[in-house]
Amino acid sequence: MMANDPGTRLPAGAKPVRMIPVLGQVPAGIPEVKEQDIIDYVALPDAPDNSFALVVQGESMTGSNIQHGDYVIFVPKADIKPGDVVVALNEFNAAMVKQYMLKDGQPWLISTNPAFPSFQVNGAYRVVGKVVDVVRRIKV
Repeated sequence: MMANDPGTRLPAGAKPVRMIPVLGQVPAGIPEVKEQDIIDYVALPDAPDNSFALVVQGESMTGSNIQHGDYVIFVPKADIKPGDVVVALNEFNAAMVKQYMLKDGQPWLISTNPAFPSFQVNGAYRVVGKVVDVVRRIKV
């Protein structure tokens, strides 16, 4: 019997998991993700139905304890508020993970590592999703 068979019983206290697609890049058409955009899957309990994952590249968010190689789980087109960590695209549709803040009423994408720049949200940058979880795999 396979674990995903309808007759399979989970141990007491176990939560079912959802397979979250890991995107190689964030397509401009989120949430219209194509199969070729998916590079892997990560299994998570209690993940939102419409969530996706990205692998973090770089050290710009270490002030929020988001490290190079972590998976960020995000929900496209979710409501955001100042202080939320978001996925944004630049003018070349390259994805970035930043903290969304308001400065003098203007939206900004903040790098929480002060060694990296922050960006004002304008025509070159747009928020496409809200980060709802961070997953770190530790190899032993």
